[in-house]
This record gives sequence, structure tokens and C-alpha cells, in this order.
Amino acid sequence: MTASLSKIITGLILAFHLFITGHNAWLMYSETGPWNLMKINPILQMLFTLIWTGIVFRQRIFGFIYFIAVLFELAMKLFFGKTEFGQVFGAVFIPPT
Repeated sequence: MTASLSKIITGLILAFHLFITGHNAWLMYSETGPWNLMKINPILQMLFTLIWTGIVFRQRIFGFIYFIAVLFELAMKLFFGKTEFGQVFGAVFIPPT
């Protein structure tokens, strides 16, 4: 894969991250319902987006951090999926089932 193609692909993934984060922030905070733990979800998605921004700028450490964050999300979904804590931290980018 050429360097320019990888820049395009990582840039498109960054655009996806920004779109999904903005969309979920709009959905979560546009409603005037009671505050619950799910309102943290857009903040966690912003954290994933910031980590991916580091990958776009070719910082190798952010690749490892992103990998660890995805593993953490999978662990939360697998081990704590039925609890509210697991539903919040296990559904950042993996949709709930």
C-alpha cells in the first residue's frame, strides 16, 4: 500500500470517527431526559477519535493505544455486558446486541 493511499484511508476513518461522535453527541444531548451513564458515550467516542487522530499523524504509540482501547471495549462487552457499566463502556464503537 502506498503512503498516499494509507493517508486517504486513515483520513476517511477519521472522518467516520468525527461523524459518528458528532451524531451520537447530538442524539444524547439534544433530548432533555434524565442524566444517565449513557451520556458518557460521546465523550468516550471523542477519546477514540483523538487517539485515531494520533494515528493519522503517524505517531506509532497511538496505534498501540488504539489497540488497547479496542481490547478494553471488547473486554467490557464480554465480561460486563449485562450491567450498565458494561453497556456504556462496551458499546463505544461496537453496537449493543
